[in-house]
Amino acid sequence: SQLTTKLLDDNITLLHWAAINNRIEIAKYLISKGAKIDAIGGALHSTPLYWAIRDGKLEMTLFLLSYGAQTSFFDDEGVAGIHIA
Repeated sequence: SQLTTKLLDDNITLLHWAAINNRIEIAKYLISKGAKIDAIGGALHSTPLYWAIRDGKLEMTLFLLSYGAQTSFFDDEGVAGIHIA
């Protein structure tokens, strides 16, 4: 649906927005509606998990991991979430 695939400013999805704002209930809803957990977006072309890690959102990080978010992703600068965790 457009709700889960629509791109916002900087080519981010609503799931990226939920991740950086630590909105777990919104993230849960979006995932239940088919949002791609590993969608790529933003200036560094990274995933919602990467955004949560980068911004220190521990609850969101754990939530996304529990839904199978990939940990092996590298952004455009060659940095993985594990490097900044």
